Amino acid sequence: MPCQTAGRMVTLRDTATFTTTQKREAAEPEWQAAIEALMLVVEHSGRTMLARVGVMRALNRGHV
Repeated sequence: MPCQTAGRMVTLRDTATFTTTQKREAAEPEWQAAIEALMLVVEHSGRTMLARVGVMRALNRGHV
């Protein structure tokens, strides 16, 4: 089973684990949107690209 190594999120589970362990950052609007997109993908078998975009935006917030 793939796992998060060296800062890489390989599976949706890796991403969910990462987002839920970052308590302070999880309250930020960008992370809220990423978590919501991730939940929609998992619950409704949606496109994983939507979750990826949300997580990438949250990870890169504050960078122009």
